[in-house]
Amino acid sequence: MKIKGVVKHPLHVKLGFCVVALFFVFSNTTNAEYATVDNKLPMYGTIAWSSQDRKQISDYFDYIDSVYDSRQAAAKDLNVEAWDAYLNDNRVEAMRLFNLSWLLNNTNIDTYAGYVRILALDGKHKDAIEVGELALGLGGMNYDLISELAVSYAYYGESFHSRDNKGYFARAHYLLSLADSLRPNCNCGYEDQFFVSMLEQKYSQAQKIREVAELSNNPLSKESIDWLEGFDY
Repeated sequence: MKIKGVVKHPLHVKLGFCVVALFFVFSNTTNAEYATVDNKLPMYGTIAWSSQDRKQISDYFDYIDSVYDSRQAAAKDLNVEAWDAYLNDNRVEAMRLFNLSWLLNNTNIDTYAGYVRILALDGKHKDAIEVGELALGLGGMNYDLISELAVSYAYYGESFHSRDNKGYFARAHYLLSLADSLRPNCNCGYEDQFFVSMLEQKYSQAQKIREVAELSNNPLSKESIDWLEGFDY
């Protein structure tokens, strides 16, 4: 179990017994005593906490409050660690860290962006949609979250194979437009637009996106181009 480097702060001191216990509680233990806690789920699956869980959380808060000026600052540091774990292809560890961050600040949209990214990569697009829409309800104007959510809507819509899926693709296109409005001059987002068009089986539109991306010196990935060229349209 990784403990070192989870919280970075100039006043960071040796973890006490209560904090060590906390990380055992929120690790992937098979101990029946902690069977309700599954840190592979965003927000721990919004489970009902036991009295022991609440005690461990209280100890965690006390520790964070002793070394940070604010829990929001600690949550940001945890998210840095979480994204590092994600980039190192350790999504389980990333989810655990995002969850610890969520405990400290459950309105931090960057945490929800992490949830949506990991759920989408795990193919859990319905779950990604639920979490992403919750974040939007909190006022989450985050480019990465919104664009990832758009692609999840497209994947989920594609799974219905043309049966009652128009609403999902309409939502995907709306979210892509919303994401573009947040970064109007970024010359980005082509991959997401491409994915939505391909999943909607609008291959001519996908080809246009490919051409625009190339003209913008931001070409699609080889995998995306190969995907497109595999279709006769």
